[in-house]
Amino acid sequence: MLSMQSSRFWVAVGAAADMFEAEPVEGTFDDWLARTWSDYEKMCLQLAKHHYVMRTAYASWCARGQPEIDEATEREHLRTLSVQVGLEPNEFIDAAWTRHKHQCLKALSD
Repeated sequence: MLSMQSSRFWVAVGAAADMFEAEPVEGTFDDWLARTWSDYEKMCLQLAKHHYVMRTAYASWCARGQPEIDEATEREHLRTLSVQVGLEPNEFIDAAWTRHKHQCLKALSD
């Protein structure tokens, strides 16, 4: 359950309020909500999946304490995680590999 005392969640609620303000209210509530909410929900879910995979992959790489990045291993790990959360793995890896690699390289240089 979300803690409504956290300001982080109110930022998200504010973004949803801004989105609703831009949408005309037509038809029944259920019709209007179905038209308005579905795409927003899908985008939020995609973002949550992407964030989860990236954070989990990075934490796993850090936990292994490797002195370098094994590209094959990391790509496979990203593939496994993306499948677990329901992302298309090839598309996800194409989009996420560079960011993951740079995050790991930055950790090595720190």
